[in-house]
Amino acid sequence: MIGPSIPKELLEKKQAASSNNDHSPSTSPPHSPPSSSEMAGPMLPPEMKTEKQEEESDDDSDAFTPALPPDLLQARQEQKQEQQQQQETQQRRRRAPVGPSLPSQQRQDDDEDDFAIGPVLPTGYDPQRDAVQSTIQEVAERLESSKTAMEEAKHGDKNKKIERGEWMLVPPEIDYLRGADSSRSRGFNQRNLSSAERDRSVWTDTPAERERKQRGQESQDAANASSRPLPPVHSRYDEDIRRNVQQYNNTERAKSLMEIHREMGGRKRKEQEDVTSRPFDREKDFLKSSRPMDKRQKKEMMKKVGELGNRFGSGSSSFL
Repeated sequence: MIGPSIPKELLEKKQAASSNNDHSPSTSPPHSPPSSSEMAGPMLPPEMKTEKQEEESDDDSDAFTPALPPDLLQARQEQKQEQQQQQETQQRRRRAPVGPSLPSQQRQDDDEDDFAIGPVLPTGYDPQRDAVQSTIQEVAERLESSKTAMEEAKHGDKNKKIERGEWMLVPPEIDYLRGADSSRSRGFNQRNLSSAERDRSVWTDTPAERERKQRGQESQDAANASSRPLPPVHSRYDEDIRRNVQQYNNTERAKSLMEIHREMGGRKRKEQEDVTSRPFDREKDFLKSSRPMDKRQKKEMMKKVGELGNRFGSGSSSFL
């Protein structure tokens, strides 16, 4: 036993009081718990003892830790009270509302309505329902159009021939690429095309149309020939005079300058040409000359090639 020992007189009084309590259980206090072992020393009153037991039961989690200071203990108790209040408020929010309530889709916020700008959708507008209705309407229109097309194909002309459009078969009227020339300056076309140049029906005419056009052209040529004036008819006397004049000119009269020029040009062409006085000609220089060059011709060619530097080089004097 730890602590000072109890005097004998006090110990005898306590033993006598405990024996009296054992013999009269009705007089014992109702809240005093039975003690399994005898305790010596002063004891707490029963009401204080029960309060202490309740506090110890509440602080069982902290029974094996050192006690907190008073200020920290008070802060911890306040924190616990705040947590309990938050849990109570959450439980209140989770409770279902009493009475009928609107669906979540139809709830409207008064604050948002105050700041709304511009046109507002109707109250009963549902985007999902509207999308479904538009899809149903589109499908119905497609079915109706396909039904009408099938009825037209069924009751229409079965022997009707499908033909291509004229723009697919007929070529353009004017061929713009035929007169394209990059060497000339570009400009607007000032020349008026004839009817023959504008006519492109030769690409699309059938044999029957070609035959009909040919007959029309022949009849037109015959009409033009009949309307053309006849050539003058010369008499035999005129023919004799023309023959005699031509014979006299050929024998007695001097040749004209044109005839002399033609004769001299023919002689020059017959003579051997000088290759140095004419430009390069591939057919005359390579294709017709089958014989290879000899040493003399090679030397002459090398000499002429060396003279090119004198022709295209710089001048000998710096001043004019």
